Amino acid sequence: MGFRPLSETLLYDPSILDYPCELAPEVDFFSFGTNDLVSLMYGISRGDAYDKYLSRYLKDKIILEDPFFVLPQHIIQKIKEFCLKAKAMNPNLTVDICGEQAIYTDLSSLVDSGALDAVSIGTENLPLLVKSLMHSGILELPLYSYSNINKKSVG
Repeated sequence: MGFRPLSETLLYDPSILDYPCELAPEVDFFSFGTNDLVSLMYGISRGDAYDKYLSRYLKDKIILEDPFFVLPQHIIQKIKEFCLKAKAMNPNLTVDICGEQAIYTDLSSLVDSGALDAVSIGTENLPLLVKSLMHSGILELPLYSYSNINKKSVG
């Protein structure tokens, strides 16, 4: 018997969402970096977007919700499609999302469909995420903290 280390990859480039079948057989764990995914999908930098234009876009309703606050529905749908196709190719694949948007985004469609297995978030945001998930009725989703990689259960 040979030893095969677990392999994981962070997905943050929107173009990767078109290639689940090519990636899925090669890895054990996918994590979607939501902040970078949003930055690249919209072509905006989180760091300077608010001062330069994002606050005006929100005020003028050019963008209805802050994409760095609530993950846009079209991105959720693309993640869901990607994950379901990838898991069909690799049934042992584990998928999580990583980022503060998980606090304010309704993740129930991802969880209910089996597309999402866990959430990674900064320790300081863990209580907000737990409250949000419980409010959505999601009680058994594993959570991982950036600062202390310690598996926790919402319930």
